[in-house]
Amino acid sequence: SLKAGTTGKKYSEKISAKGTIPITFSLSGNLPEGLTFNAGTGKIEGIPSEECNNTPITITASNLAGTSTKIYYLTIKGTAPKITTKSLPNGTVNQNYTAELTATGTNPITWNISGLPKGLTLSDGTISGIPTESGTFKISVTAANTTKTVTKNLKLRINAAQSNDTFTFMDFADMEEDYFIAADLGVISVDNAGMYDFDVILDDEAQTGSELLYIADSESPSDDDEIAEFYDDEGQEIDSVPENKLITISIWLNQENIYNPKIAVIQ
Repeated sequence: SLKAGTTGKKYSEKISAKGTIPITFSLSGNLPEGLTFNAGTGKIEGIPSEECNNTPITITASNLAGTSTKIYYLTIKGTAPKITTKSLPNGTVNQNYTAELTATGTNPITWNISGLPKGLTLSDGTISGIPTESGTFKISVTAANTTKTVTKNLKLRINAAQSNDTFTFMDFADMEEDYFIAADLGVISVDNAGMYDFDVILDDEAQTGSELLYIADSESPSDDDEIAEFYDDEGQEIDSVPENKLITISIWLNQENIYNPKIAVIQ
C-alpha cells in the first residue's frame, strides 16, 4: 500500500519489486499536482499541492523476463486553513477602501465575513467599497476548505470624514439664559452623506468643565449623540470643555441639506 500524505508537506514513497535486475517501472493514472514518478527508481516524491482520496495508481514493473502490475490507492489529505491577516487598515467615511484577507492551507479557500460597516462588502477574500458610517467594528472572518473551517476576529476602524477647516471662537451671542454660543461653524453643505469632523478652538472665556452643546441650526439645541459627538485632542470622547480649549466635533451631515451648526456652552 501507499502511505497517505498531506498537501504542502514533503512526500516520498518507493515501489519495490523482486526479480532479475535491471527492473524499470511505469505508472498509469494521475498523480496529484506536485508529485512526480521516477521510472528508474520507482519513487513517487515531491510536495503535493492538491488533495486526492483513494485515487487508483497502476504501477508496472518490467525486466527482460516479463512484467508485473499492481494497483495502489493514494490519499493526500488537505491542510486546514490558517488566517494570516493580523489586522485591517483603517478607513475613512466616503473614501474608497480595500483590504485583502490572506490564509495558508489547501486551495480553494472560501471566505465569509460578518460585522462590516455599511458600504463595504467581501468578494474572493477582498474587502472593498466606500464606508458610509464611522466607528470601530468587530469583524468575524471565516476561511474554509474541504479540511476545516476556521474563524478569526479582527477590528476595523472607520474614521469620520475629515474637514480641512479650523473654526475659531466668535463673540458670545446669548440665545437663552442657560447657554451661550461659543463657536459658529458657518454655512456647510456636503457632496456625500456621512460623519464629518471639524476642529474648533474655543476662547478662554468658554469655561473649562462647562458642558458642551451642539446646535444643529439657529433655533433648536440638541445633545443627541447620534447627531454630534465631541472629542479632545487625544481623540477621547468628551462632554465638557477641555483645558486646552481645542475640540473636535463629529457631525452627521446629509448631502440634501444646508447646515449652520454651532457649538454652545451651558452656563
